[in-house]
Amino acid sequence: MKIKATIIDEEGMQRTITRLAHEILERNKGSKNLVIIGMRTRGEFISRRILEKISEIDKSTPPHGVLDITLYRDDFRMRLKQPQVSVTNITFDINEKDVILIDDVLYTGRTVRAALGALMDLGRRVQFNYVFLLIEDIANFQLKPIL
Repeated sequence: MKIKATIIDEEGMQRTITRLAHEILERNKGSKNLVIIGMRTRGEFISRRILEKISEIDKSTPPHGVLDITLYRDDFRMRLKQPQVSVTNITFDINEKDVILIDDVLYTGRTVRAALGALMDLGRRVQFNYVFLLIEDIANFQLKPIL
């Protein structure tokens, strides 16, 4: 695969993961009520790295799951004739929990909208935080990510 550009090296990625883990813990006053959910595919891997760092810092490991939003997307029938559906692996209750949803890129917001729909089917959470590493087309956004 041809690499278009390198936007962060391994050391920078590790610093980012550490910073995000600290911010998550600070904003939620520890990991007691947290659940960490990574979005398939790349959000799953990033969430595992953040989970490891949270466990190292807080000496406690919150529940971790993986969310597949394929069937919740509003464009899945248009984009794919036969959608590649993966397994959502959330084996814990998210009711009354502080959900940290992790993905790699925020582009149009359609993915996070679909994720909210999927999470609503799983339970009623206390708080929802969306963590992403990169905004794909920053010119189209009027938001400032705080976490």
